[in-house]
Amino acid sequence: MGTMFWLSLTFIFAISEIFIPSLITIWFALAAFLTIAIAFFFKNLNFEILFFFFMSVFFILFTRPYAKKFLSKNKEDFDSSMIGYKVEIINLINKDNPDKIYEVRFKGAIWTALSNDLFSIGENATITEFKGNKIIIKK
Repeated sequence: MGTMFWLSLTFIFAISEIFIPSLITIWFALAAFLTIAIAFFFKNLNFEILFFFFMSVFFILFTRPYAKKFLSKNKEDFDSSMIGYKVEIINLINKDNPDKIYEVRFKGAIWTALSNDLFSIGENATITEFKGNKIIIKK
């Protein structure tokens, strides 16, 4: 009974990580998976729960920061490698703000871009940085 319970928890936590990608429930899934072996050999519910608790805390405190750092590194590489590329202005959305809002074509997709400079449609601009999902451009 114990091994089936922990196996079920493993699947529940792993599937919940797919729907709630917060990099939390995957560590519970891993702890539940390891607890399957404990349940098979020891058959003591209190020891299993204690083992699951300590493994979950261990994975969250010591492994999660490294995983987040590794996963966010790929995002930073994308942003920094795209600086200096040219984009084409395809639409002016708002020119009244100090940061004018544009739609630009970049690598076949439409992006929102911000700039202090005024561009006309069809003109090219240079990427200077990224802020979230927006491109910062200049002449």
